[in-house]
Order: sequence, then structure tokens, then C-alpha cells
Amino acid sequence: MKKFTSILVTISLVALGFSSCKKDSAEKVDDIEDLKSTKMSWKFDGTAKTSTHLWAVKDEGDLTVYGGINDTESLTLYISEFHGTGDYTVDAEDIMIRYITPAGITNPSAIFSAQDGIIKITSSTNGEVKGTFSGTLVNALDQTKPMTEGKFEAKIVEGDID
Repeated sequence: MKKFTSILVTISLVALGFSSCKKDSAEKVDDIEDLKSTKMSWKFDGTAKTSTHLWAVKDEGDLTVYGGINDTESLTLYISEFHGTGDYTVDAEDIMIRYITPAGITNPSAIFSAQDGIIKITSSTNGEVKGTFSGTLVNALDQTKPMTEGKFEAKIVEGDID
């Protein structure tokens, strides 16, 4: 539970930082433009979704991939002890898929976590990570929904992105 809380705090801080990005230098604009060129898509309960912004963060051996659609809807993939390409089976603590529906993080029924699933990393370099994902997600009301056809290509950022 401690990791889940710290992941939510990290997501909130990163989202806040991304939404308040300033165009105060050409280098930073280029970095932000690079992030905009990445992509993530999936189906949640049969409905197609595509992120409008996406990035990945490597921190102390962990990998977090964050895709947002707007201020309230987002998807996070988390891999503890990331070691590169391969299959990572969801275990609700060290390998996670979390989706927040458009109802937002303040609504507990809007937060879905994978009870089973897989994140497959197909390519990993110092600057980019690519892969696929799927699973069965559940919320606080024990509603289960399938997540299918997930795929992503994310730039890896380190440190402050604004």
C-alpha cells in the first residue's frame, strides 16, 4: 500500500509539473515536443482510449509509464526492479496497472487497479521504452473491467520536466 500511495503522489506531482510547463528555453520546448510525439493507446471495457501526453520515468531501478488524456483521466504502468525487455506479470505491489476514469482521483469508484495482467516490454533504451499491456482491473466497488490492446512508446525523462 505504501508503494501505491507514493506512486499516486508521484503521478500527481508529475502531472502538475507537466501541466505547468513553461516555454522558457528552446531546449525545454524541444524536450516537451519530443514527449508529445510519443503514444499510448488501450481499450477499457471495450472503449478505445488514446493518451494526449505520455512519458516514462526510471528511478532507482523502477520504471513508471504515465499516460494522461486530460486533467482527470490517466493510466499508469509501474514496474519495480525494472530489468529491460521481457514480460512482467501484475502482482498488485511490484508490477501494477492503474487507470483513473474521467470521474477523477477523488472518486474511489473511478480508480481501477489490475488484479491480473501483464506488461510486456518489447524495447528499452536509455531514451525510450516500448511495449504492450493488458489485464483485468477492479475498483473499490469490486466492479471488474477488461483492459485490452494496450500499447505504448514513451520517452524516458529524468528529473524535472518543466
